[in-house]
Amino acid sequence: MLVRHHMRPGELTRELTPRAIHRFLRDTGERGADVALLGLADTLGIWGSELTEEVWAARLTTAQAIWHAIFEAPERFVRGTPLIRGDDLLAMGVPEGPQIGRLLAAIREAQAAGEITTREEALTLARRLIEEIKDERNS
Repeated sequence: MLVRHHMRPGELTRELTPRAIHRFLRDTGERGADVALLGLADTLGIWGSELTEEVWAARLTTAQAIWHAIFEAPERFVRGTPLIRGDDLLAMGVPEGPQIGRLLAAIREAQAAGEITTREEALTLARRLIEEIKDERNS
């Protein structure tokens, strides 16, 4: 797990958004803090004496954002309460299957990014995503 994701913090530095942090933590699970630390060590190892303050500051900012999400905002990024569930999507006409999981993941990501905060907003987003899926199938 650590080795597989050790480059992710550096990549995250280029797009340090709440949505990107959520994806990082979703993929690294409970090892996210460790991966962030390994990313800093990797930066030191790769750059060595050529490491600039600018590069180090950016990588440190990324690690701090990850740690903040894990330790200071876990309800938003790590273990937030879902705004809707699969039953809600079934009631909206979505058939059982992997599409339910994909829709719930997209809604959870929007929730972690702060784009939606209420059940009503989640349902509205679900309806929009369902319509987009229907439109894609019809084109």
